Amino acid sequence: MAVSKIIVVGAAGKSGREIVEEALARGIGLTAYVRSRAKAEGLPAGVTIVEGDGKDAAALARALPGHDAVVVTSGGRAETVSAEVAKAVVLAMKQAGITRLIQYSAYGANDGKGIYRWVMQTLASKVAADKIELEKVLAASGLEWTAVRPGVLTDGGKSGKMRAGTGVVLKGFPQISRADVAQFVLDELQTPHFVKAAPVLYVEGTQRI
Repeated sequence: MAVSKIIVVGAAGKSGREIVEEALARGIGLTAYVRSRAKAEGLPAGVTIVEGDGKDAAALARALPGHDAVVVTSGGRAETVSAEVAKAVVLAMKQAGITRLIQYSAYGANDGKGIYRWVMQTLASKVAADKIELEKVLAASGLEWTAVRPGVLTDGGKSGKMRAGTGVVLKGFPQISRADVAQFVLDELQTPHFVKAAPVLYVEGTQRI
């Protein structure tokens, strides 16, 4: 099914804004679902803004009709709400009859080796646990989901070397730009390759051979 309009949950955050910019550049309509309109300041003119809590299934269900897919960027290293948001989004999507979902997870929570995985499992253990639970929610959802697993997100532009794959092990502290991840998300929405999968996103040359 062609994707012509998406809703971005967490659109006011750095990752969400990159999704908004990438979607608009491709001519895809979108709705920005944000916790408050104040946080949405600076979003491009003409973007439909809906205010609501990402953990509120009822509010989400009211916002979802008319969209072809849902992208969730909510939750990061400062907030461990990914699993809670996923539960609400899945419930709302089923009520609205929408099946395509892409949500941000994290490399190292469920996979990886070496120092990066150690950091995720110890210093960032709450984040890792949240992402692990998130992926369990998606796997049990019955939806056409994709859990995106990037490494450390940066504010740089597109590298031109972004790659994706399952079972990929990365070296050191892998970094990838939010712009690269946004490119993957919109590519995946238009031409799915990782439905019901959790691909690792990386810059070519950072993977272990």
